[in-house]
This record gives sequence, C-alpha cells and structure tokens, in this order.
Amino acid sequence: MIGALAQGPQRGLVQAVACHYARGEVLDHHVGSAHQIEHDELFADLRAGKIPNDGDRMARSTLMGIMGRMSAYTGRAISWEWAMTASKLDLSPAKYEFGPNPVDSPAVPGVTELI
Repeated sequence: MIGALAQGPQRGLVQAVACHYARGEVLDHHVGSAHQIEHDELFADLRAGKIPNDGDRMARSTLMGIMGRMSAYTGRAISWEWAMTASKLDLSPAKYEFGPNPVDSPAVPGVTELI
C-alpha cells in the first residue's frame, strides 16, 4: 500500500490517500509532504533492519536519461538492447584531473552521429 510505513502525523493522512488511490479515486489537491513521507519510510525500514538498496533502479533511471539524450541529439530511436550492447558512447572525461576540460561541439539532431 502506498505510504503504509509512514509514521507520525502523516501516517493517517497517507493511509487515507492510499485508500482513495486503491479505490481508483483521484485526489486533485496536494496532500502531505512527499519528502517527509520518503524519509519516514526510509527510517522505518532502517529501524526494522531492512537495508534499502535503490542502486538498480537508479542505474536504470540514469541509462534511460542517457538514452533520451542520445535520441534527442541524433534524432533516432534508441532501444535498451542497443544502448546496453552496441553503443560505444563514452561520457567520461579523457583524464580525471583538475584543469581544462575540452567540451564537444553542440549536438544537432539528425546530423550528430549515433555511436
């Protein structure tokens, strides 16, 4: 259930909102603080001995953003499979040190090469 682990004054409010969503109702006003609810759930997990690991979700989200960038820059459709296996794109700097860092020229959709 959405927000079922929320604690403190937000708990009842979050559970009520979750019940509305579960019944398919749409609430048209902002309820509670998502930031606070996220922290409440995190701390509840930690107190229960659960170690949250969002690494996989964050890595997939980052790749999705990079794929969007690749598609926008080249004007081509990008598949997950292609991005994971065939792409030769390397966004890391040539060297990891302080100093000048050359910047590539701006991308032009349809002209910039898909690598």
